Amino acid sequence: MLNNRNVVGIALIVSLLVLLSGCATNAMTRAERLQAYDQYIIDAKLESVDTVQAFRFSGWSELSDRHLIINTGINKPYLITLKNTCSDLDFTQGITVNNTGSRLRANFDSISVPGKFSQRCFIDKIFKLTKEQRKELTNLHRQDDKSEQDANAEK
Repeated sequence: MLNNRNVVGIALIVSLLVLLSGCATNAMTRAERLQAYDQYIIDAKLESVDTVQAFRFSGWSELSDRHLIINTGINKPYLITLKNTCSDLDFTQGITVNNTGSRLRANFDSISVPGKFSQRCFIDKIFKLTKEQRKELTNLHRQDDKSEQDANAEK
C-alpha cells in the first residue's frame, strides 16, 4: 500500500526524469553545431582572408571542435575554421597558436591543444568578424536551444 510519503517520492522522481529528458533533447548535436556555424558563414557573407598581418594572439573562444574565434592584440576577432576536428578543444583551458613571424596564415599555420596527447589542428579558413558578429556566433547554439524550448512550450 502506498502512503503519502511514497506518493510524493514517486512524483519527485517522475518530475526529475521529465525535466532531465527535456534538457537532453534541447542541446544541439555536434553535427547540428557544425552545420549552424557553416551556415552562419554563408548567410552573413563573412569575408575570408588568407593572412592576418601584424598578428598578435590575445585570446580565444571555442565554438565547436572545428570552429573558434581568435582575438588579436587590437581586439580584432577572427573566425577560424579547422581542416579536421580538434579533440579536446571544448575542454581545454588554453591553446597555442603556431604561426611564423607576425602573420597568421590559412592552410599553413595551426593551433595546438596542450595536454597529454597534444594535437596540432591546421587552419583551413580565416574570416574577419565584427564585434557584433562575434557575439552572434558565441550565442548561436544558445539561441537555437531557446527557439526549440519556446516551440516546445507552445505545444
